[in-house]
Amino acid sequence: MLHKMKEYDKAVTAFEKAIKIRRRIIDQADDPGLRLDLAIYCSNKALVYLSTENHDEAINLFNEGIGICLRILAEKPDEQAKITLARMKTNLALASWRKGDIQQAETLFYMATSVWKEIIENNKQPFVVADYAGCCASAASVKRLLGKFNEAETYCDQAIEILQEVLEENRREEAVLSLSRAYMAKANLCFYTRRYEEAIKMHDQAAGILKSLIYCDGCIHEFHSLVMIYVNKANALNMLEKYHDAIILYEKGIQIIERLLEKSSEPRHRFQLAWLFRNKAMTHYVIREMDTARNLNDHALATLEELVFTGKHDLYRPSYWDCRIKKVMYGTCDGNEKHRRNELEEIIVKLKQEISKNPVKDLKTCLKTAENLLAQQD
Repeated sequence: MLHKMKEYDKAVTAFEKAIKIRRRIIDQADDPGLRLDLAIYCSNKALVYLSTENHDEAINLFNEGIGICLRILAEKPDEQAKITLARMKTNLALASWRKGDIQQAETLFYMATSVWKEIIENNKQPFVVADYAGCCASAASVKRLLGKFNEAETYCDQAIEILQEVLEENRREEAVLSLSRAYMAKANLCFYTRRYEEAIKMHDQAAGILKSLIYCDGCIHEFHSLVMIYVNKANALNMLEKYHDAIILYEKGIQIIERLLEKSSEPRHRFQLAWLFRNKAMTHYVIREMDTARNLNDHALATLEELVFTGKHDLYRPSYWDCRIKKVMYGTCDGNEKHRRNELEEIIVKLKQEISKNPVKDLKTCLKTAENLLAQQD
C-alpha cells in the first residue's frame, strides 16, 4: 500500500509540473488547444486524487477543468473540448457520490448525461457511446439509492439499447465492458424491485461478458466486477430460497478477493470481502447455522469499522450500520435483553444523526430495521 501511495504521489507531482508549464505557455501564447491540454491535465490529476479518495481536491480540479472547457466552448464549437467536458462532469458526479453526497451526485449525473446526449447525436464512436453508457449506469445506481426506480430503469435501458446498437458494427472492448456494467446496473435495479428471476438473467449476461474479457482478453482488473456479480446474483438466489447455490457463489467471490488482497489492500477490495462475509452470514442465519453466521458477520463488522472510522470511507457507512444491527439480530451480544435494547437505542440515535446530514435511502433502511427490532423487544 505504501508503494502504491508513493506512485500516486509521483503522479500528482508530475501533473503539477505539467500544469505549471502549460500555464506559463498559455500566458505567453493563449490558444484553445493549449487550454484544452491544461483542462485534461487538471482532470488527470483529479483522477489520481479520486483514486486515493481525496475527494475535495478531486472535486476542485474537476471544476477547474470544467470551467476551462466551458470557456473554450463559449468561443467556438470544439468536439474534443465537449467530450472532455462530459467526461469531467461524469467524474465530478462520481467524486460527489464517493464522498457520500448522493443528492449532489444525482444532479451532477443529470448534467453530465445531458452533455453526452448532445454529443452522441452526431458521434456514435464506440468509445464515446461507452462513456455515455457508463455515465447512465452510474446515474441509474444513484437513482436506485434514492428510491427513484422508474428513472433508474430509464437510464439502464438507454445505456443497453445504444450499446447493443453500436456493438452490432464494432465490438470495441470499452463498449463491451460498458454493456456488462449496464446489465449489472439493470440487474441491481431488478433486485430492488423484487424481479429476482430477471435480475439473475441480467447478472448472467454481465458475467458472460466479463469472463470473456478476463479469460480470453486478459482483462484481469475486471475480477472486481465479476465478484460484484457473484454477490448480487447470490442475493437474488437467496430471495428465491436457493440458499446453497448462493453460498457457492459467495465462496467463489471470497476466494477471488482474498487472492487480490495478497497483492493489494485497496479499500474497495477490503469492503468487498466484508460485504461477502456479511451476505454469506445472512444466508447461514436463514438456514439456522448460527455460529457460522455470527463469526462471518463479526469479520465483516471489524473490517467495516476500520474502513469507516480509521480510513474515513464514508461511502461504507450504511454497510457498517447494517452489520451493527445484524450483530444484535444474530444474538452476538451477551443475551441480556436490556443490553440488546440499549444497543439498538444507541444505533437508532446515531443513525438519526447521520440521516439528518446525509438522508440516503440505505441509511433510512438501516434505521427502519433497527426500529423494527427494538419494537420486537417489547
